[in-house]
Order: sequence, then structure tokens, then C-alpha cells
Amino acid sequence: MVSSMDKWYVLGFAFDYKRQNVVLIHKEKPEWQAGKLNGVGGKFEKEDKSIHDAMVREFFEETGVLTRKEDWTHYATMSFDNDIMGGGAQIYVFRMRNDEIKDCSTYEQEVVEIIPLIEVYSKPLMHNLHILIPLALQKEFGFVHLNQQMKPQSPIKPYTG
Repeated sequence: MVSSMDKWYVLGFAFDYKRQNVVLIHKEKPEWQAGKLNGVGGKFEKEDKSIHDAMVREFFEETGVLTRKEDWTHYATMSFDNDIMGGGAQIYVFRMRNDEIKDCSTYEQEVVEIIPLIEVYSKPLMHNLHILIPLALQKEFGFVHLNQQMKPQSPIKPYTG
């Protein structure tokens, strides 16, 4: 299930059932993400049997909320050829709707926050969240595979009309 890329990560967006709030994390590391909000996630570990196992583990480690593999829907994969991630990387992106997100708290160094969606785009977000959050909120959609070349000096800017 996991690709032959150098590194594998999971990234999850947890919403309440009404899709009014999302759980995001204030990133401190790596340096190119510092000061920005991102979904909850992390590196695929040797003990993870699947990407779903990795997502459940990472969400619990970061928020203290135990979820099940069935709670998470894998809706996108991002592939990075090289650049700032230090080699090829694959990021498996998940979504979940669960009212238990109200119990999310900070369990690691990086602060976890439950943010009303009406406010989320006024926050300092990782540039791809302007794509990933709306995709996660769609009720029906096909699977998405994004190939990205990330360069910290030239992030993608959201369309401002």
C-alpha cells in the first residue's frame, strides 16, 4: 500500500459532524512549516501496518483522541519528488467527521487547536490547505493525487480574486 518513495507521511483533517470546525496544529518544525497551521499527522513508522494505522496513531499522539481506522477516509495523496523534504516523499491525506474532536487537546510540543471553518482562512495556513480543506469537505468526490514541487521561497499563493 505504501509507495517506494523515501519517506511516507500521513496528514489528517478532523471535522465535527456539522462541518463547522476543524482540528489543526500550530507547526514549529520542520522549519519551513514553522508558524503555520497544518492538519494533524506525521511520519509512517515501522510498527504501522497500514496508512490508516499510522493516521490513528498520529492523531492520538498529537490530540489525545483515540479514533478507529474506519473513521478515516483516505482522499488524496501528495507526492514530492525532492527538495525541502530531503528526498522523495509521499503524504497520504485523510478526512474524518466526528464530534469527539471537542476532546482534542495538545499532547506534544506543537499546539492543537479546534478552529471554526468560518475563521480558518484568516489564519496562517500551510499553502496547500487552501486546496486540501475544501476537498475534504466535499460530500462526494473521486480520489486525488497531487504531484508537488515545494520550494520554501516560492509558496503557492491562494487566489484572492
